[in-house]
Parts: sequence; structure tokens; C-alpha cells
Amino acid sequence: MLRRLLAEHEHVVVLRGAWRAGRTVVALRPVRYAPAGADPFRLLRDTPAADPGAGVCGGWFGTLRYDLGERRHRAPVGCRTGDLAYVDRVLRQRHDGEWELAGLTPLGRAETDRYRELVRTAVDGAAPGWSLGPLSFRPRADHLAAVRRCVELISAGELFQANVAIRLSGRFTGDAAEAYLAVDGRLTPARGALVRLGGPTVLSASPELYLDRDGDTVSSAPIKGTAPRTGGAAALRRSVKDRAENVMIVDLVRNDLGRVAERGSVVVPDLLEVAGWAGTRHLVSRVTATVPAAVDTGTVLAETFPPGSVTGCPKLAALDTIDELEPVSRGVYTGAVGYLAPGRRSEWNVAIRTAEIAGERLEVGVGGGITVGSDPAAEWAECWTKAAPLLHALRAGPLPVEHEGRRAARVTARTSPA
Repeated sequence: MLRRLLAEHEHVVVLRGAWRAGRTVVALRPVRYAPAGADPFRLLRDTPAADPGAGVCGGWFGTLRYDLGERRHRAPVGCRTGDLAYVDRVLRQRHDGEWELAGLTPLGRAETDRYRELVRTAVDGAAPGWSLGPLSFRPRADHLAAVRRCVELISAGELFQANVAIRLSGRFTGDAAEAYLAVDGRLTPARGALVRLGGPTVLSASPELYLDRDGDTVSSAPIKGTAPRTGGAAALRRSVKDRAENVMIVDLVRNDLGRVAERGSVVVPDLLEVAGWAGTRHLVSRVTATVPAAVDTGTVLAETFPPGSVTGCPKLAALDTIDELEPVSRGVYTGAVGYLAPGRRSEWNVAIRTAEIAGERLEVGVGGGITVGSDPAAEWAECWTKAAPLLHALRAGPLPVEHEGRRAARVTARTSPA
């Protein structure tokens, strides 16, 4: 069914996985786009929901590029901030499997019937293909030197931790949407996404939650500490280096949220939990806070972006270190993909395990948190451990076309006027 939707809609955003808005959310029919060079945090302003019980029926969907954080702190010239579109239709699959067509403006009978038929109809035929050529990337020796330099800066007291990354690049030809479906189907990420809004196409297989706002409650679930899936969970939990990475970033996230939260409301309900993802295990913590209704979600994003887990601490020193040690822009990588809907509903992933396709060029960023105890060779190996599942999924070819049948035939309609 998603193949049909993606074929019919040129500009679309798809969210799949553990998003609170739904198991699958397809943002349809953009009615306006963020102007070039605009500050997204000024656009992402909360509006009331006419029917709070209607769920996510539309709003702003798209990407926030890592470069946006650089612009906010250092204002580089010509910074691209992301691709965002305001949509007034979403087709969403609830976590019980049922589909709903929802809108911020009234839904017509013909429109509802068309999507009901689309969901009901089985999909047949061969899936389009694609190809990914050999990858180019920063030489190993250069990355090891960057890690050593970062350790020197940490030892000198300039900062405590920084995320240092490499950029993989290769020639991509074929159907990017089909590549996304294959990645999502093989990796089943918790925070997966496809963004196709006229700029670079973004394929995200992220496991990480950057920010979730539901009314007055805000939460973040930073991932720091990584080991191959073949290793034991207990060994990862005992790792001094990985625990230190995670706890430092938890403190950073607490500090970020503390600037906008009610005094005393920032808590850490989960600390150093082990979670598995395709090919890797991670340490995951969760930070929650109460943010007053008077504090706009755009302000919350501005005070916490870029995500702490992919920058470092102190954040400004980490941004400076990343700028010194990484020779190319990160793009969407380590930015965010998500949405802001009326009624103070907003969810954003951390754009890791994410590919960006512009023309015939595909780029993937991978990196890791550097602490005083980091071993450069181990950090290089960790980059490839993280990249391997996504690269394998991209090279494995299309998934078989599903025959979704009539079990998905029921589509209900919900309207929540903006």
C-alpha cells in the first residue's frame, strides 16, 4: 500500500515504527513549505487542536538539519536549515493495525473512498530497483588522528565528550522510495522515516528519540554506548567507557530541558537500559520534564537542538570541536526528522542511521562519542559496526511486493479543524 501512496504523491513524509502518532503516519498534501533560509524554530509554533481526541491530523512535517544548530550558535553564511512542509492530511495506521484518514480541513466523501480503495486493493507487480556504487570516505588514518586530537582536547579540560563522525558517499541510481521500504522492512527501526519534499530525499532508520512533546510532558531518550549485537548485554552495561558516555549526555539533556521546564520537574525514570537494534546493542536512558503551556514547542526545540547525544558536552565546546575535526558538513545526519501537530503534539527522532540522497549521490554519516578513555582504532571499528546494517539493507535489493489483501480494508475518517 505504501508503494501506491509513494507513487501517487510526489511530496510526502512517512513515519514508521514506535511513533506515538501511529505505527505508520503518511503526511499528505502539503499546503505550504518553509521558506528557504527560514528559522524553523520560528515556524514550529504551537496552535490549539480543535478536537484534542482526534490525534495527529496534520501540521509541520520534515527535517531539521544539524547545520541549523551551527547557524543558531555561530551563524554560518548560506546554511541550509532543513525541509519542512505544512500538511492538512495524514493517513495513519494505528498501533492496533487499523487505518485512518485524518485532516485539518473537512474530508470529502470521494477523497475518503479513494484512500479506502487504495488500502483495500492488493498490490501486485515487480518492485522497482536501485543500485549503490562503491563508497568513498575519509581515510582511516585521518579519523584516528581526529579521535586522538579530541582526546587531547578532553585531557586539556576543553570539554568532556564529543561525537566525531565520518561521511560515507556513493553513487545511487534508481528508486529512493523503494530503497526506503527495503531498509524499513529489513531493519524495523523504532523511529524510521522517509522525507521527500523537494530537497534531498532522506531515508532514516533511526532507533533514537530526540524529543517527544505531548501537552505539558516532554521526554527524550538519548542513546550512548554501543557494542556489536554479538556481545553480551551485561558486558555493555559494565563498560566504564560506555556508561560514562551515557551518563554525561543524560546530564546534558537534563540541563537542556531544565532551561524550559518547570522547576524540579526534570527526572530520569530510566538510566543505562540495554536495548538491541539491527547489528548493535546500545545503552539507552530516558529523561522527562514538565513544560508549561506558555513555553512553545519551537522554543523547546531551539533550547535543545542539536541533540546532545550526537554533539557532546559542554555542547558549545563540542560543536566547536566537531567543526574543527570534521572536514565536511553533516547535513541531516545528527539533526532530526519528525513533526509538530496542533495541540502541543510533537515527535522528533535523532537522524542517525540515516541516508541522504541528492541527485545520484547518497551520503551516510556515522560516528561515536569520544571520551578521555577512547581508543582511536576501536572508535573507527564502531563507526562501521553502526553503518553495517543500513549499508547491508541498501545493498540487498527490493523486498518482495506484499499482497496486503482485504484485512486492511477499513479506513475511518477523522477531521480536526485547525
